[in-house]
Amino acid sequence: MSNKRKPGERLKFSGRRTRANPTEPARKLSEIIKEMALRLFKEPDAAASLPAVEAAILLASAAWNAALGDHGLRDRHREMLGGFARDGRQSWPEFVSTDTDRLIAGLAEYKQARYPHDRRRIVAAETRSDGNVRVHWVQGDTLVAEPAGTPTSPASTARAQSGNRLAERLVTRMKQEARGKIVDIRSAIAARAAAEELQKTVVTTEQLARFHPAHAAYVYVQNQVSVMSELLTTLDEMAPFANLVAEAEDLYMPSAPPMSPLTSSCFTCWAFFDACVEPTYETIATTVLTLGAVFGMHPELLRVIRLMQESRMGLYVHEGAEGPLARLRELVTGAVRRAIVPGGYRGQTGELWYARVLPPPLAGSSEHVVFTTPYLVHRPGLPAWQAYFRRTLPDAPAHARLAAYEHHMKYGPTRRYWNDFVFEGYVNHRPDAIYLAGLPGGGPFPRDAPQNRRKGGRPEFRVAAQGRDAQRQDSAEGVRAHPRRDRQGDPGRQAPVSPHLDLREPFPAAPAARGRGAGQAEAREGLLEDPAGEDGARAHHPRAETAEDPGHRARTAEVAPDRRARDVTASAPSTEERAG
Repeated sequence: MSNKRKPGERLKFSGRRTRANPTEPARKLSEIIKEMALRLFKEPDAAASLPAVEAAILLASAAWNAALGDHGLRDRHREMLGGFARDGRQSWPEFVSTDTDRLIAGLAEYKQARYPHDRRRIVAAETRSDGNVRVHWVQGDTLVAEPAGTPTSPASTARAQSGNRLAERLVTRMKQEARGKIVDIRSAIAARAAAEELQKTVVTTEQLARFHPAHAAYVYVQNQVSVMSELLTTLDEMAPFANLVAEAEDLYMPSAPPMSPLTSSCFTCWAFFDACVEPTYETIATTVLTLGAVFGMHPELLRVIRLMQESRMGLYVHEGAEGPLARLRELVTGAVRRAIVPGGYRGQTGELWYARVLPPPLAGSSEHVVFTTPYLVHRPGLPAWQAYFRRTLPDAPAHARLAAYEHHMKYGPTRRYWNDFVFEGYVNHRPDAIYLAGLPGGGPFPRDAPQNRRKGGRPEFRVAAQGRDAQRQDSAEGVRAHPRRDRQGDPGRQAPVSPHLDLREPFPAAPAARGRGAGQAEAREGLLEDPAGEDGARAHHPRAETAEDPGHRARTAEVAPDRRARDVTASAPSTEERAG
């Protein structure tokens, strides 16, 4: 007999109003969270809808952590609640209030009163279709589940089942070394000096002051994760990450066009937050989060690292500008983001963007941040992308399709999937945007493609695009040199991490277009055949931009913002995300 429930079906929330001693040591945290969640319902003994159960568990988890001083879930709960809606229905009619902040505050007081000594911190909560709840938590240096992740995503479930194995080994090793009776004074002094030297390479307060506050918060955190990555990847336990990222760096040589279409901002986000070790789906950032929670990293730094770890690339339809902000609607989820674009490109209505859009990092702010240089997808148009997602995503309920979409965009079928899409699909660029064409999943690029050929150890992709300027491009203004590049090599360093993991500038300056880059042939031919004028007499495509006209905007493909097929969307119709 199938356990699947039909849309709109109501279920008995399998929680209980306990009369047990609240300090009972063996009490399951899942039972406590269900107990707290029931307090949100007008009729706690009546059957509840699955969206309401999911929302109640999220609010109870946010309140529990907030009572412990961890406000990550509380700060993100509105954005996460959007994923629980079914067919546009909201949970609020079943709750005692529509003010979620007040609900969380009330539950936090309840936790403090009944469970003041329980220090277990929730890292993920799963609500199953039958109303049962599974909660994963961490206490002290005992890691029970993953430190971050979308609670219902396949990646989170995998980590919950098998744990953060690499992080656990690191915690154990560091605890043992800290408790050791013999301390190598020279090594300790050298390690402190190395850490202080690396801190000198991070973005300065003066530089941060020139950024938008939301962007500045993410830049600072990216810098700190970069430093921690360099320190951690010298350890044997981190060799899987170091090898994975070093191999990708050697393959793609990330920088900026025309050296490589994979920008440093895009590559470092992938390396820190997406490049995972299976089957636990651990990343460098989840390891940092685990160590930070155990060894006392500042809660605000942990919170923003968690936001970046939970981020991913996405496909967005540009729906026009609102003052300095770009209005971006995600193609599959329908969620609308009003975002700043620090790279400077404002965009045009109808463009299709491939970008990493981060949520507002600061309390009281509403601006999302396009953290990577935008990739403008010219060909194919929306119908082809809709067909792509129909083929790729499972024929399942909306919440399952949403989870599959999140997993697909963050991890892809293979680790190289989305990096290959950018590398193979490159058509041209301007200083603040990069043009792509084609669909992902076309297979490895041919052996004789410019990306694969080398001259004197350098990719012919660079040589063909720049000629004599290729050497100068390595030190172009806006690209920060790797701090270890000019130092003596450390023969004792195991599996050194990719040098490009230490680029601190998320938006390196790109020179004007020169020559032809590599792309997908069929899509490029479509660009060449597309007329720009009304009479079609003068064909135009992004390659027509020249150094003499750097401010010229290439004509983009006409993309109708409202032509989204309903069977492609993984959630309710387009919703606008607002903070506050």
